Amino acid sequence: MSRIEKMIIVKPFIYCCLVSALLLTLVTGVFASASVTPTSEQAGYVVTRQSVHDLKSLFAVIQTVDVTHARARIGGTLVELLVDEGDVVTAGQRLARVRDSKQNLQIAALASRLRSLDAQLQLANTTFKRVNKLYKADKMSESARDEAQTQVDVVTAEIAAIKGDQAVIRQSQIEGDVLVPNTSFRTMAVMEPTADKPVLRPQIMLVPLLAFDAAGYRLGYGGGYYDRTIQVARQSSAPFVAVGIACEFQRRESVPHDRHDQKLDWVITEETAMKTVLPV
Repeated sequence: MSRIEKMIIVKPFIYCCLVSALLLTLVTGVFASASVTPTSEQAGYVVTRQSVHDLKSLFAVIQTVDVTHARARIGGTLVELLVDEGDVVTAGQRLARVRDSKQNLQIAALASRLRSLDAQLQLANTTFKRVNKLYKADKMSESARDEAQTQVDVVTAEIAAIKGDQAVIRQSQIEGDVLVPNTSFRTMAVMEPTADKPVLRPQIMLVPLLAFDAAGYRLGYGGGYYDRTIQVARQSSAPFVAVGIACEFQRRESVPHDRHDQKLDWVITEETAMKTVLPV
């Protein structure tokens, strides 16, 4: 056997031995790691509770408590507000006026046009009377008389059209009046019993809120209805308890309040029923 043939046979054999040794080492390491006994720390997991900040975008509309929605049948600007929150209104009463500034300009232009046409009509009538007099004296042709009469009729028709346009604009202005529907209620459409019904004084009132604190102050919705109702209820000698209904996330260390804000006696959440701190 030549030297070249020996090298050809020996090299593949060496490569096979090296690959087999490498595979054996890997397999041995896998089994060795699988047979390791875990320590006491590796045998279990420690579960702890922590807060995860999951912020999400919210879409909301911020509205002032001094502005309420009202509708007019025309577009324009609110030029007059005739009622205030809590006023008693009756059917057909005007609450506000909405006006389009361009309407006043249109009315002024039509008034000027009308004055011009009145002058033209006066001149046309004078001309017709003179032509008609000459026609009766056989000094003017019938066609001239008809032409003068036609001029009077044309100006008269134009005046009628201008007055019609004025009426349309005035009606459009009237449609800018915000009127009360065919019923009687308070502004903001807060339903209430009529005066002849007996007064009901509840002993417990469930009060909604946006935020509260341990002192019993609440952040409401800005109308002041609950505060005024609670104040009237507490003026009676009968027992009365105001209970706020809330969630724990609405709890705050301190809620801004004013002298007219009424405290809650209790606050009930999904976790607890809390008696508020009595006023000093």
